[in-house]
Amino acid sequence: MFDTMGDLWRDTLNGLLTGLMWERNTALTLASGAPEPSVAEYLKHAFTIGSAFTRSSIWLTSENTDLLPQLEVLTAGLSEAVVAIREIQQRRARCAEVLAPVIQEKNAAAGVLRLIGRTATSAGSKTA
Repeated sequence: MFDTMGDLWRDTLNGLLTGLMWERNTALTLASGAPEPSVAEYLKHAFTIGSAFTRSSIWLTSENTDLLPQLEVLTAGLSEAVVAIREIQQRRARCAEVLAPVIQEKNAAAGVLRLIGRTATSAGSKTA
């Protein structure tokens, strides 16, 4: 079990570290006036969110052998999850930027921003 899970753990750690280096290099090139990367390029490095590495670490230390036959599907789902989380964060940041001129602690604009968190949370709880 450790060999199989160890490979996944190594891959998610590699994705995390590679993505962090990409983000650092991208920040430096943006600071020098380079154009922003495409959304596809940004999402290619979604593992920097750390969730996949954390989840694979939990699976690696688990004694649950039921994970092994599901590993291919779990890995594919994990890849989708980190992209979904990253997209939500990116779009939430953009929404906050748009609402910045009018947002206050408890006004309608703040409610619009809270909508993202509530929707994402309630959608995830239906299948959890």
